[in-house]
Amino acid sequence: MTPPGAVATLPLDVTHPATFAGVPATLSRRALQTRLGRRHLFKLALPSHPRVFNATRESWQARVADHPWLCWTQPELQTAAHVLGAIALGPALKMVLERDAVLFLRGAVGSDAWRIMQQADPWHGPAPESVRRQGATALQAAGNDATAVTATVRRRGAVELVGHAGRDTALLGERMRLAYAMTLPSECAAQCWLPSEAVVSLIDAQNNRFAASNGGHENAEGVAG
Repeated sequence: MTPPGAVATLPLDVTHPATFAGVPATLSRRALQTRLGRRHLFKLALPSHPRVFNATRESWQARVADHPWLCWTQPELQTAAHVLGAIALGPALKMVLERDAVLFLRGAVGSDAWRIMQQADPWHGPAPESVRRQGATALQAAGNDATAVTATVRRRGAVELVGHAGRDTALLGERMRLAYAMTLPSECAAQCWLPSEAVVSLIDAQNNRFAASNGGHENAEGVAG
């Protein structure tokens, strides 16, 4: 659940640095710490995403109770995508039985995400065969490259999160999409593997993990964005 009094993180704070064309990530992170810097980044992002950046702080805050991820920081959104991607790929990952291959995949996925994936049951039983096949194909394409496996997990999770947000409103989907630098399908909702109701529960569980590790979310302060 969302911590009491949590304030929605402003769009600028969750936007991936790649969105600010021509501004190196180190500079954009530094710019977020100053009023003048934030105004500059706001002007860069506004033309491409006017709906997101013209929405007021109060507008985002009104949605927090139903969408706890609005309080997540950029790193937390990246972590959430990684965990959700591992769960979505779970049916394919669980098909791998050879010990060395399992150890390789667990290392590439990460022990925490692997453990959560093993415990999750988003389909309340066997997953659809199409999900197993698509997951197996994605993992096969990554091959024995641990970096590629990790990227596959994170991309799948980003699709699931953006698609989930977009099923609510296009505005929420657009805001979630800003957190990820990777190229994603134009209609992520149509590409989701996880059931919508399962994603709600998984987001709540991830929110609880963040709260437990952080002692709650800090309020996001700033000006434009």
